[in-house]
Amino acid sequence: MPNSARILLEGLLRNQQVLSPIPRLAPSPWPIVSIARASDHHDEPPGRATLSTLSLLRLIHLLYLSRPKSDRSIFRAIRRRALRQGGLCIPAPRPVDPTAQSKEISAPHKRSAQSPASKPAAAPAIVRILELGVGSALRAQRLINLVETYHPEVQVSYTGVDVFEARCDGGPGTTLKEAYRQLRAHGAKVKLHPGEPIEALCRLANHLGQNDLVVISASHAKGLPPHAWHYLPRVVHSRSMVFIEKQTNDGQTATRMVSMTELLRRADKATVTRKAA
Repeated sequence: MPNSARILLEGLLRNQQVLSPIPRLAPSPWPIVSIARASDHHDEPPGRATLSTLSLLRLIHLLYLSRPKSDRSIFRAIRRRALRQGGLCIPAPRPVDPTAQSKEISAPHKRSAQSPASKPAAAPAIVRILELGVGSALRAQRLINLVETYHPEVQVSYTGVDVFEARCDGGPGTTLKEAYRQLRAHGAKVKLHPGEPIEALCRLANHLGQNDLVVISASHAKGLPPHAWHYLPRVVHSRSMVFIEKQTNDGQTATRMVSMTELLRRADKATVTRKAA
């Protein structure tokens, strides 16, 4: 995006006081989802909510302009999966065709050929989130809000593991009490576990459940020991998305998505190593 367009959009969002994290629907003066349904706009399937113009600008900022830049790949992945499931949509104008109705009546076989039953099963919605390394809780708030934007009918379940008050590396962080206050304000079901995240993963893997999204922050991914991969398959399912954030040479952070194939391969290698030891 050109610098002039970036500056213009950021200025507009600041003037409207809608910079991220995105406010939740209920307490926010700016609704995330408009009351109108997509079925009120042309021929979109019923049950899909539409974005207001202001909410669309806020979403664009989160996906393409938010900082740190490394988080954007996670937000975009959530958006892609939601759109595949028929989540939030932006209705586009279509030309009026007076013969469209008669064509549908005369060709019913075309509708049956495009029935939902013939489509492959979509990946499950992002409902359960596990974050190893909560930090300032800003990313957690953004994740919760983004999921609720696309799936306002579900309650997000968020689990975070962090050292909280015991932090001694000088990095961004928050207290356990403050993290609970910030995250519960967005309507999510929140569970927070104090402690070193990787150690907690190994200790609590059987109790963390299967999550749809797992994010491992850079402060812990850098020293992710091989044996930790042994426990990761216990907190995911076959369609989960796993992101690992790492520090780059220029001091920034980069996030990559780990495929399920790679995750299982590393887990098998860690299991063999454990047995050999």
